[in-house]
Amino acid sequence: MATVRAHPREVVAAACAAHGEDTVVDWAVAFLTGEIPGEDAYGADLPKLVALTGSANPGGWAAPVDPVNYYWIRVWAARVLLYAWRDDAAEALAAAADDPAWRVREHVARVIAKHELSDLVEYLVALVDDEVPRVRAAAERALDRLDR
Repeated sequence: MATVRAHPREVVAAACAAHGEDTVVDWAVAFLTGEIPGEDAYGADLPKLVALTGSANPGGWAAPVDPVNYYWIRVWAARVLLYAWRDDAAEALAAAADDPAWRVREHVARVIAKHELSDLVEYLVALVDDEVPRVRAAAERALDRLDR
């Protein structure tokens, strides 16, 4: 029987209720930018990862987690910014716009669109030429939203 997980919006709302939105945004930014690296996310900073994802093992991986999967932490952190936001987090989005993981770049475009961050349009323009179709599509949708 499959485990039913809470929607990320609900997980982030619970984290904000427990820790405060500013703290949740701070943690998301720290994970997204690599200030908290993957090995710490599954070590000393695991309680922060649990708060942001709702799981001690959000990827369902065997321990120890293979470092090749650490990019997921940045994906989940970017996703948090869809539901918890503070304007200074835009700097982290700009820094993550050229992340080597395409799922991170895709989420950057989604967050820019959600919060209508017209100051970051140059990053969307660059993502329109991304090698990954899903990133290009997310960037185009974001540009369309900002163009309204």
